[in-house]
Amino acid sequence: MYPNPTNTEGVNFEFNKTSAADWHVMIYNNLGQIISLNRISASVGNTNHCINFDKNLPNGTYFYNLIDENSLIRNAGKVALSR
Repeated sequence: MYPNPTNTEGVNFEFNKTSAADWHVMIYNNLGQIISLNRISASVGNTNHCINFDKNLPNGTYFYNLIDENSLIRNAGKVALSR
């Protein structure tokens, strides 16, 4: 995931998908509220997906989960938003 920290509108997620099924990227705030839930429909292999942050979101730390078709978390982390 890059750039991190970010001051831009978007954050890029790069990963390898192990199946052709849909995956999801869930972004949530420090209160656990879901800010964004994005479905990723792409073929198997290297995948690059850009998620745009809402222009009205305040600066702060946001968390993400990359979830596969079996609801398994494949990756998790955090991103700092500073505009």
